[in-house]
Amino acid sequence: MTLPFTLSIDGDHARMSGHLTISRRDFEIGVHSDANDMISQNITVNVRVDATRAP
Repeated sequence: MTLPFTLSIDGDHARMSGHLTISRRDFEIGVHSDANDMISQNITVNVRVDATRAP
């Protein structure tokens, strides 16, 4: 699976953010739950990383 992301670097600071949508069924998450039909099949995964270069 590929996570599309953006990366911005400003001096010693960097920020990466991205998101993707996956299907719970692809990973068999909650498929045996009584609430399976009441929970969205598609899940959005959001990722954000802020980093500062060490001195």
